[in-house]
Amino acid sequence: MNARLRRMAHTVAAAALLSCAVAAAASGGAEAETITGEVVVLITDHRLAIDDFSSLVVYVEGARLHRRGRLPDDGWITLATQPHEVDLTRYRDGATYELLRGEAPAARYDAAELLVQSMARGVVLAGDAVEVPLEISPARVDIEVLPDRVLQLTFDLVVHDLRDHPGKTWGILLDEVRAANVDAGRLH
Repeated sequence: MNARLRRMAHTVAAAALLSCAVAAAASGGAEAETITGEVVVLITDHRLAIDDFSSLVVYVEGARLHRRGRLPDDGWITLATQPHEVDLTRYRDGATYELLRGEAPAARYDAAELLVQSMARGVVLAGDAVEVPLEISPARVDIEVLPDRVLQLTFDLVVHDLRDHPGKTWGILLDEVRAANVDAGRLH
């Protein structure tokens, strides 16, 4: 009976140690989630058909980053902001619009998405008001948010002239997403 009680005591002690280890790991994971880095989201326009417009306003509500290793519908971190109206005609030839500055968990990410409404409002040079559809989906890009650096995330939108296709006018697509970690002092 003494041996049986000792085995039972060892089992209870092992279970208690395992419980403590799980609790410590869980708190360590939560602590790791609190380590963040600064993210600056910028928007620019690639110069293809933007010259057809005197204004072309896109409605933007933020951006999302997808955590590397997570399922496609899981692991998104949203960087939300108040809705912004961005006139793409003002941000060509390398000029950028700063959409937001925010914090994101320090981690590796494998995709980014700009959160936009499905239609932009534009005025072509002839003076006609037009609606231009946006076909923006998540872009695969290697991103790392670091606690001691600023991630500069630039969404480069491109306006395409589709008038040579029956029933189409223009469309706005995502040309590319550029990610660069910079020192806070070097950010423009």
